[in-house]
Amino acid sequence: SATLTVDVATVDDGNVCTVDTCDAATGLVTHVNVPRVTIDVEIDALDPAPATVTRDVSFLLTQCAGPTVENRVAPVTFVGRTGTAVLNNIDPAAQWINVRAGHTLSRLASLTFDFCNHATVVLTGINRLQSGDFQKAPVPQDDLVDVTDLSILSTDWSVPILPTLSTGADATGDGRQDTADYTALVVNATKVSDALDGCLGGRSGGGGVESQPLAAAGGSLCDEVAAGDPPVIQLSLGTRPRLIDVGAWFEIDLVVASAEATGPDVSIAAMDVVITWNPAEIELLTVEDSGPHDWNIVSPTAEMRLPDPLNDSFLDGDIKFTALARLGDPAFATPQGLKMATLRFVALAETTTSGIVIEPTLGASAVTSVYGAECPNQVLNASLHSTSVSIIPAQDCEGDGVSDLREFFHLQSCYTGRVTSLSVEGPPAYPEDPGLCCAVFDRDDDGDVDDIDYAYFVGLMWGP
Repeated sequence: SATLTVDVATVDDGNVCTVDTCDAATGLVTHVNVPRVTIDVEIDALDPAPATVTRDVSFLLTQCAGPTVENRVAPVTFVGRTGTAVLNNIDPAAQWINVRAGHTLSRLASLTFDFCNHATVVLTGINRLQSGDFQKAPVPQDDLVDVTDLSILSTDWSVPILPTLSTGADATGDGRQDTADYTALVVNATKVSDALDGCLGGRSGGGGVESQPLAAAGGSLCDEVAAGDPPVIQLSLGTRPRLIDVGAWFEIDLVVASAEATGPDVSIAAMDVVITWNPAEIELLTVEDSGPHDWNIVSPTAEMRLPDPLNDSFLDGDIKFTALARLGDPAFATPQGLKMATLRFVALAETTTSGIVIEPTLGASAVTSVYGAECPNQVLNASLHSTSVSIIPAQDCEGDGVSDLREFFHLQSCYTGRVTSLSVEGPPAYPEDPGLCCAVFDRDDDGDVDDIDYAYFVGLMWGP
């Protein structure tokens, strides 16, 4: 077959507004002016780069003097939170464009076409799409972030979903419906969509009464956390006491604090904390919502246990603690610390050190994350502080495995107060009658049973 050679100079007509093409088979040269709109879109809750997801985005184009020009749905590939859509063959009579994705409120922008009939819209930074308006058959998007959206997320909590879908509650695009998605509801609670257009009187629909001018385009409102950034949050486990009798229960407080000793307070929308321990040495009995903040949900407690494989049993040595703030009402971590919960354990076996550990990750999907409330899916850099206990034989004079009021009776008979005149080789100050078992109460082994030993016993005493 013959090869057709075309001079490039004859293809390019020199008009910046046209797209110049040449049919290689026929040599036919065309110069087409394609009216188009280019839209840069940012969605606030999507996972940051390098995460990539493709989602359908709706574009409603209108003109004030006539009917709706067009309603298009186009796939947009987001790298991190931002993506770009190009709509070709757009009627230049369009004056307004209303943009929304399947998990967001809509955003309105005016259209200004240049002499080439090209228009550019930038919906990033403060003008970005706001997440939290979910949909799932038969419930449509309603242009408002509220408890309806919470019910959609609650129904499918921890249920995997295709990240490309426009339905469901995967606001972050990670294929899961969980705590990160919930943060969109906390941050954007009660927010509404823009109006469908900015025409006088406007068309029915949308959430806004009239259009608001777009602010100057800027960067993301929430800076991404880099690996080397200093922590802004401290997560800590604190034990009362650290020396535990076999058979005694003990409590551990989970506390979150701002990392700066002088502030400022850090707003928190939600958190997941993965905690592990050795189930052969200690057993978790309960998790109690014991802090001062009024959370919407704390799990796993007697009142609520969100679906998660780590929380199927307390006997296997791990849980994922979750706290979700009420919509529009974040908690605040102060430098002094905000108590989140109290974990109650029972000591099972004697050991020098038994750790209770906050794990950064556990398995493929269990991650410790603290989410800020300045924007959705804002993961705060946190330092993790675990704890440990030592488990020793019980102060048990009755042979029932516990330290209770029966042992307290023995302690009263053995109490000597502090004695400073004892020699190392000499007899103790307390009676050596085996029936009183006074040596059991001399925890510091200094030959007396004094206030130090008394305080230790009272801290461990449990049972009737």
